[in-house]
Amino acid sequence: MNGNMSMCSWEGVSCTSAGRVSGLVLGHASLEGTLPPEVGQLAGLTNLDLGNNEISGTLPPEVGRLAGLTYLDLQSNALSGTVP
Repeated sequence: MNGNMSMCSWEGVSCTSAGRVSGLVLGHASLEGTLPPEVGQLAGLTNLDLGNNEISGTLPPEVGRLAGLTYLDLQSNALSGTVP
């Protein structure tokens, strides 16, 4: 069993049949702080919705590793800089 399987049952997290995280839909989730570089380790991520939270700072360069990302929503946060 993949170590991510427990995360697959969390609200806002979707996974492939193999247990890889494929989506994080956490808009309006009252998240705050910075986005950790570990998000770049989610190689199977296709959908990242973090809109309408209180995320600040810059996007870590590791986000640029998400080659399969087809949907990205970061609106209404306090982010600065460019998308890697």
